[in-house]
Amino acid sequence: MSYESTAEPVKIGYLMDFLLSDDFPQHYRDDLTIPFDMVLVFSSNLRPDQLEDAAFLRRLGHKIAIGPVSSAEYERIFERACADEGIVHDDSAFGRLVNTYHRSHGRPLLACYPRDLLHLVASRARYLGVAAELSPDLLDWAWHGYFGNEALIEAASESGSAA
Repeated sequence: MSYESTAEPVKIGYLMDFLLSDDFPQHYRDDLTIPFDMVLVFSSNLRPDQLEDAAFLRRLGHKIAIGPVSSAEYERIFERACADEGIVHDDSAFGRLVNTYHRSHGRPLLACYPRDLLHLVASRARYLGVAAELSPDLLDWAWHGYFGNEALIEAASESGSAA
């Protein structure tokens, strides 16, 4: 089977990474073959030329670059993510996120950040047994938990030392 083929039957047992026992009834086994279409999606924060060679990239039919969103779009995404996590949207917390974190760290407003950060806020609040809200402490913890030690790594690389 080549990567260009479509809708070939696949045994569910193989698809789900398990094999059926030999005593599994044949009439049920026959029902487990289903056709499907598959779309392979790659996602990366690297530039295409950093991923692979030109021949590989030519075989990927569609390449879509998704860049930063506007501040208004980012806020709409943030509001929806708040609702999904059961967190009350707070304009001052949103302003703090954009001004204190994104701008001061040079982080673009990517559409994936609100959901990921707010999920961390909600998870941390559950762990602490407190209400999931956009408190400075929870937001700060989520930001640093999400982006890790990037500032430390960047500082070490600038000074030439290893962290």
